[in-house]
Amino acid sequence: MTKPDKKEEEKYLSEEEILPDEIKSGLGLGIGIRAFIGAEYLNTKISNTYNPKFWRGGPNSPNYYTKSTYDYFSYNGRRMGAHSGTSSDDFIIMMGIGNQKNITFISFNRERHGVKSMVYPELKNELNLTYNRKISKHFTIFFTMEYEHIRNYAFTKDNISESKLLWLGTSYSIN
Repeated sequence: MTKPDKKEEEKYLSEEEILPDEIKSGLGLGIGIRAFIGAEYLNTKISNTYNPKFWRGGPNSPNYYTKSTYDYFSYNGRRMGAHSGTSSDDFIIMMGIGNQKNITFISFNRERHGVKSMVYPELKNELNLTYNRKISKHFTIFFTMEYEHIRNYAFTKDNISESKLLWLGTSYSIN
């Protein structure tokens, strides 16, 4: 990839030219903090329609991944796909604040597993709070607290699973 020449660079506005002062300074806080929000929804349930815009899998197939597109979508015999699995849906929303060295975010995740393939699908809610601190160019520490509640755990009616996690860790980047 070649670096654009000076004239090419001048075509693009910098962040300072695009963003209003109150956003650049952290929503008016004047301390360089930025906020973000994000959401994602995934659905691997078998559809109830043959409409090609919405059709996912066959009407008699046990899961979404029976489509021929996924016949070779594996590694060492393990199917690659959504972490929530087949016949599932997953919604996550997250928001946070941060700067060049620190970032804190909170997320809420709601998953349903075995929605159309099991009598009692698993219903999972997860709340997560994470703090990351960049110590140097390559070294980061993090702290995570998480609470997870699953109803119909292991697809058994009203079987409840709860977990609480405290995690302190480090990461080292080699690039």
